Amino acid sequence: LGGRLQADLRYASPYTGFPLRVWQEGGAYRFQTPHGEGEYRDGALALRLRDLPIRALEEFRLSGQALYREGELSGRLALKGRYLEAEADLRRLGANIQGRLQTPLGFLPFAGAYDPEPGLRLRVQDLSLHYQKGLSLEGRARLGPLALEADLVWDGEFRGQARVETPW
Repeated sequence: LGGRLQADLRYASPYTGFPLRVWQEGGAYRFQTPHGEGEYRDGALALRLRDLPIRALEEFRLSGQALYREGELSGRLALKGRYLEAEADLRRLGANIQGRLQTPLGFLPFAGAYDPEPGLRLRVQDLSLHYQKGLSLEGRARLGPLALEADLVWDGEFRGQARVETPW
């Protein structure tokens, strides 16, 4: 009964959508889209992405390579949008992240990490952002003539305070 699987599918989510071709080749399952390809073999999933469109507040393009094997991730991904650029070095089940946000007053570089247990942690100058089941913003950052000082928490409701200083 030596059969072979082949399917043309459509992947759809609130963030992206694309045609997806899946086929069996030897001991592997292969995937192909207009934005990349992948392979699942012996418990390992390898993906190569080229400008995969993702819609979240604005449209981004995701590119790079990722490998999931033996419960861990490796590889490097880049996310580019009109106002945001970020790169992630994948490791274990998380990533080291760096990038920059473009504002009318200039660029804000950021760096941090994502891990499943502590969540997302980013730093912009002396301002720390932490997200896991809620969002906290604490510290100080300067952008052009503006300075932001914050000690805020959002976990379904806002608590804390923030202050913006201007020369005006």
